[in-house]
Amino acid sequence: MRIPIALLPWIAVTIATPALAVEGEVRAAWIESPVEGGSSVSTAALAIRIGAGDRVDWWAAASVVRMDDPWGVAWTPLGAAPVEAGPRDQRRRGAAGQPAATDVLQSGEAVVGWGDLRFGVGATLAGGGARLYRVRGDLVVKAPTADEAEGLGTGRWDAGLALEAERRFWASSAFAGAGWYRLGDPEWVDLRDPPEAWAGVETEPGRGGRLWSAWVEAAGEVLPGAGSRAAIGLGVRGSAAAHWRATVVVGLTDATADLAVGLAHSWRRGTGRRPERRSPPEIR
Repeated sequence: MRIPIALLPWIAVTIATPALAVEGEVRAAWIESPVEGGSSVSTAALAIRIGAGDRVDWWAAASVVRMDDPWGVAWTPLGAAPVEAGPRDQRRRGAAGQPAATDVLQSGEAVVGWGDLRFGVGATLAGGGARLYRVRGDLVVKAPTADEAEGLGTGRWDAGLALEAERRFWASSAFAGAGWYRLGDPEWVDLRDPPEAWAGVETEPGRGGRLWSAWVEAAGEVLPGAGSRAAIGLGVRGSAAAHWRATVVVGLTDATADLAVGLAHSWRRGTGRRPERRSPPEIR
């Protein structure tokens, strides 16, 4: 797999520089999304994040996708969106000559395969460290590595920008952010470029050093008629040098994944920053 190989030089440099704070994270997620007509999309994803110093980190994520109705779903960085009858038929005609996809469609069997690869870089733009506030920016890129002939991806590059601000208070922290995605348009449909926003609170370390968080998030419509997205999330993490994190996100609209569960293990050494709450961004 190319992602870990590409990260090896960066990992070697950070480990060989003891004066810098070095952070790493391995995150796994499972997401169950609804699809129009009673079908579903399941995703299992794994992300790796590496950071050096106290301001910049890089991450990469790979996923395996299972779709009951691949031609009726557009898979984007914001998750699964149902495709209406007209664009669905046009998409099938565009995949003519692909017997594997045709056989799966006729037999009604689910399609399972690798999803698109995602990469990102995040940086603290202001504050951080001992300061009571922090402003962070993120860039996310989705590479079209999924098999478009089997309906596992759109076959187009996507990119997103996000900005998040955080303010610590006496017993908690408040955070809020907003982002925007530029989605590549396949031949069979014009995807909208949706905005995204979220806001929430996190406690200070309590018994056992655990920090609890809760947030709401929303995103615009990806396909005409698919509907907007909204969800609530709950999380808990440890505050030790080697810490863990668990999150549960529940969808509030028909266009949102019903359930997303994530587990992560992180580590750092040196005079590291406070562990990130949404880095990498929640995998969809």
